[in-house]
Amino acid sequence: MNKESFKKVIKTILFVICSLSTIFGLWFILSCEKLDIKRLIRVQTIDITDIRSTYAIVYGTILDVGEEGSVEYGHCWSTKKNFTTPDSYTSSEKTSDTLRFSSMLKDLLPNTDYYVKACARNSKGYEYGSEIHLETKSIGIEWEVCLGGSDNEWSKGLAEAKDGSGYFVAGHTFSIDGDVSGHNGDEDAWVVKLDNTGTIQWQNSLGGSDIEHIEFMAATSDGGCIIAANTRSNNGDVTGLHGGTDIWIVKLNSAGTLEWEKCLGGSNDEDPNWIIQTTDGGYIFTGQSRSNDGDVTGNHGEYDFWTVKLSSSGKIQWQKCLGGSGNDSGLSIRLTEDDGYILTGRTWSNDGDVSGNHGEDDFWVVRLDNSGNLLWQKCLGGTGNEGAKCIVRTADKGYLVTGATTSSDGNISVNKGERDYWIVKLNNYGTILWQNTFGGSLVDQPNSIIETGDEGCIVAGLSNSDDGDVEGSHGSGDSWIIKLSSSGVLQWQKRLGGSQPDDARVIIHTADDGYLVTGSTWSIDGDVSGNNPGRNQEIWVVKLKEN
Repeated sequence: MNKESFKKVIKTILFVICSLSTIFGLWFILSCEKLDIKRLIRVQTIDITDIRSTYAIVYGTILDVGEEGSVEYGHCWSTKKNFTTPDSYTSSEKTSDTLRFSSMLKDLLPNTDYYVKACARNSKGYEYGSEIHLETKSIGIEWEVCLGGSDNEWSKGLAEAKDGSGYFVAGHTFSIDGDVSGHNGDEDAWVVKLDNTGTIQWQNSLGGSDIEHIEFMAATSDGGCIIAANTRSNNGDVTGLHGGTDIWIVKLNSAGTLEWEKCLGGSNDEDPNWIIQTTDGGYIFTGQSRSNDGDVTGNHGEYDFWTVKLSSSGKIQWQKCLGGSGNDSGLSIRLTEDDGYILTGRTWSNDGDVSGNHGEDDFWVVRLDNSGNLLWQKCLGGTGNEGAKCIVRTADKGYLVTGATTSSDGNISVNKGERDYWIVKLNNYGTILWQNTFGGSLVDQPNSIIETGDEGCIVAGLSNSDDGDVEGSHGSGDSWIIKLSSSGVLQWQKRLGGSQPDDARVIIHTADDGYLVTGSTWSIDGDVSGNNPGRNQEIWVVKLKEN
């Protein structure tokens, strides 16, 4: 090949290369304009914090909103590593700014590996940040302790001290030995202060020569506690009995010393079931009364809900009987956002203040204003037996109610056995948002409910079943703790106890993000230690922690 021919070949090759480059360049420009990716969305996954058994908080950053100038953002996750299609994702918000954002990943399973990415989206599609790993926690016993003497003890009250110094446990005792001293006679009200590891700081037996039962307690803003008990005594620590059984309100300071006490009632029988401190420094309790004299006015017949507002020194500010001609019992009361009150319990009535009873006894939910005036009421249940034990106000301004049911009709969708846990979510006006039953073929009884940080809930009670939703029986009846999602789906369940009967009466959320449960036990094995052989029923306190 001569020199001129070689030059022609080189020119031809260069021409072809230039032509192809031009064609590719035009294609790329047109493609970019068509796909509008002149500036891509850029998102970064930052960190995961507050990892719990069923939820976690995740952070991300929008680095660039892209050419459109507006993106929706959130997080997506999967149990599969290097996922391309997520199992779930958070609800997105829209922004036109670069920003740091957080999401709550909810409805996770305990002790499970998840892979998480921040994500952003515009009309052209998704952009993902890097993938990071999290492992949800499991729930376990941090510590547990038995309290009592050689006779019987029961626990129905539990609260964390407002000064963070430990926990108050309240119940009643027949014992005169072991952890119990200062017994007054027959059955005493008994209050124990534990430190944050379950060691006794002090204890106090309260009462007279007859019977006293603590039914509930609450921590007070001064570091002490307020106790709602019943009494038949009129001596010892008790003064002013009206007759029959009275409600006995006792205020203790942070050292367990009695500051004041008050008997409330009439010539018949009264019992308290719940007490709280109010925003004005006073107290309000609810229970039941058969009287229509003394401190009680307006009884409708048989037992009524009896709700009493007290000053900080125990003086009655107002009282209210609510109910109908049947038996009605107030079992739980909480403050509402407007300083009113939401109550729940059970009713056999379908007249007077009560309407809409489904048959036998129903959950009865009652809304009062700050002065005790009835705003609305709602009966919940079926043709069987229902009794609400506890109500809690939720972050979305609604309510969660729990109690037992034997029905499979009316408001109840399904019955699992002899008696079930029944959990109902209500809006601010008492309308059912969702409801669900849990249990097995035998008797399952819920006693306490708390809301969790993911807008779900934890319910504590007892179970005699070993089938259906119930797993891991230790013996003849256990404490049964269940965790539900924000839509009422069972996420985990845990049985606590030994080979003898055990139950859970109250559960609280503690300041260190754990849970504390109190109830009673006859066991000396399984999860229970410290209940000496030969003793009878003791108070059992269990600290649970996610780890």
